[in-house]
Parts: sequence; C-alpha cells; structure tokens
Amino acid sequence: MFLSGIVPLVLLVVHSLEASPVEPLAPIIGGSNVEDKKVPYLVSITVNSFVCGGSIIADRWILTAAHCIKRNMVKNAAVRVETNNFTASGTLYRIDRAIAHEKYFRGAFRDDVGLLRLRSPLKFGERVKKIELLSQIVPYNATLTLVGRGYISKDHKTTKITQMIKAKNIALKLCRKMQPDFIYPGHLCTFVKKGKGICGGDSGGPVVWYGRQVGIVSWSKGCGAGYYDVHSRISYFLPWIKATIAANSD
Repeated sequence: MFLSGIVPLVLLVVHSLEASPVEPLAPIIGGSNVEDKKVPYLVSITVNSFVCGGSIIADRWILTAAHCIKRNMVKNAAVRVETNNFTASGTLYRIDRAIAHEKYFRGAFRDDVGLLRLRSPLKFGERVKKIELLSQIVPYNATLTLVGRGYISKDHKTTKITQMIKAKNIALKLCRKMQPDFIYPGHLCTFVKKGKGICGGDSGGPVVWYGRQVGIVSWSKGCGAGYYDVHSRISYFLPWIKATIAANSD
C-alpha cells in the first residue's frame, strides 16, 4: 500500500544524507490543541490512514509538499476536510490530478512543493475555507504559526486533535550555518526551542503569518532536537503555483 512504501523512502534519505526529513506519520511536538473551526483551511491527505497535511487554496486545489505526492495517488488517495479530528468525521474528496514540482529533488528536499486537484469543488463553510498565499517575504524574527497533527512526543504519543505551535522565522544565513548542505533560496526556516517543533505528519501543512500562508512544512533534522525546521517558502514558489493551476484548470 501507499503508506508502507513512503516510510522506507524517507529512511533511505535519512541514512544517505544524515539529515532527518519529516517522517510521514508524526506531527508537532510541544504544541497545543487547535480550537474547532480555527484552521478551516487545513486538510489531511489520506490513504486509509493519515499520511500528509495540506492547505485549501481554491475550491478544487490543495497545496502540499512534493514529497507527499506518490505513484498511484490519484487512484488511492483522498483529501479529508471539515474536521479538527483527522481520524474520524469530516468529508472525503477524491483527487484527479497530483502534480509535484518538476525540479523537486528528494535527496535534498529542494523545490518541495506540490498541488492536488480535486475531482469536485469543495463546499465552503465555517469548517472549510481557503487560505490566502502571501507574495511578500516574511520579516526575519517574525512569529509564525505551524499547524499539524500526529505524534506529540518523541516516544510516539499521539493525539486526535490538530496541533498548533508558534515559531520564529530564522534568517537563511543562520539556517545555512547549522545545516549548510541543504538550505536553498526557496526555503524558510523556523525555530521554537529544543524539545518543540515539527516531527512528521506535519509534512505538507501550512506555515501561517497573520492568517496568510507563507510556507509549506518540508523537513527537519530530528524531532524537536534543537535544529531549525525547514519549509518551502510561498513567495518563492508562487509563480509556479499560479502557472500550474492555470495550466490544469480545464
């Protein structure tokens, strides 16, 4: 199945790069529960169980990470919306297209951005809303919000409720000093403190600043291990996002 195939691929990258990308079954460590209807743009991309996060950016389009897009995804995957508990309830939508950035390089999680097109339009309401994408660069040291769900500790303790945590935007030059081989212009780095941060199943989820999405969760070196968390920066990839949607809106 899709889920069993994704874990070995991630582990292969861990061993070859000595950088631990976000594993697809874990989430925010050290966060707090999100109130119902607080993040109506958040979705889970599922194949029988939770796999990745994503965000609603139009009635038929979901933004996620390229490493969340797999073979046979159109046949096997679905997007769950309208719930704060991604293990139950909500509404499932099937997808008809899954598009990863053509320059995505798994070995370094470069150009880690992708789009899913739904077979039918979403029905917007209190629990289902799109999020605006920010075209400007976020100021360094700005406080950003990371949203996701899954494990809430390194010993695999889980929660059914979506988690949220505040993090500081870190200058890329500082991020490169800590992880010099894997930081590119299209990245955005955040940091909370040791023991807190992203840890997996958050992959593909949104990084938010004042209600607008500024990043897509991509990878981290360990779970709350004291390293910076790395995301794909929206302002850098916005031209690709717009062009891809325009080319696939038949």
